[in-house]
Amino acid sequence: MSAAVPRKTGVALAPPDPAVYKVLDVNYNRAREGLRVCEDILRFCLKDAAMTGRFRRIRHAVTKTMACSSVSRKTMILERKIAEDPGKNFPNKTPKHSFRHLYFANLQRTKEALRVLEEFLKLKDTKASLAIQKIRFDVYEAEKKSVEKFPSLFDPR
Repeated sequence: MSAAVPRKTGVALAPPDPAVYKVLDVNYNRAREGLRVCEDILRFCLKDAAMTGRFRRIRHAVTKTMACSSVSRKTMILERKIAEDPGKNFPNKTPKHSFRHLYFANLQRTKEALRVLEEFLKLKDTKASLAIQKIRFDVYEAEKKSVEKFPSLFDPR
């Protein structure tokens, strides 16, 4: 019986797998896009510089975490196979009636994307995975703060 060998953090743990890079790429993009939509709603619709800055810092933290990870951005981009993606033509069935709907839809999109990044980074870079987990919890806190500051976000109009 052999003893378990501890894994190093911050180093590649699994061999290259095109599917893993595709999942990381799409969720990296989703997270940043969702954060940017929320950031622009806070900036232009709610006119709140502090909350805009908070979401901007979170977005930049995602970018920095991925840039400092052992995951190659170039490889993620080169593994994109948009023409072969069976999910690219899924219809957007949820109508959005206001920036409030857009805000919460994009917050949810961001949280889900960060969770996927966190899980798949466990295969490539555990240190980056832990950093994304922290960022995900920062998003939960920012969501709570935005609801406390702007209760009207729950207004269905």
